[in-house]
Amino acid sequence: MHAQGDNRAMPLRYMLSLTNEKPFDFEHYGEAEILYFIIPKSETLQKQTMWEYTSFGGTKILNKWQINSVFDIYKVGK
Repeated sequence: MHAQGDNRAMPLRYMLSLTNEKPFDFEHYGEAEILYFIIPKSETLQKQTMWEYTSFGGTKILNKWQINSVFDIYKVGK
């Protein structure tokens, strides 16, 4: 999920489809065991209020990668 509007992460979904991966449809995010979030460095994951994050339930940060000087990717699990 991208914290600034592209919550369905369409570019990432396209890349996953090229590797024969099938991400959950957006209405099933709460059923996932792992989600990835693209968050500006100026924000924290814990302060996200987007539905995709809040519906996922309790989260544990499993990994974090720096994309560039502006964004990080978080891998979170339940």
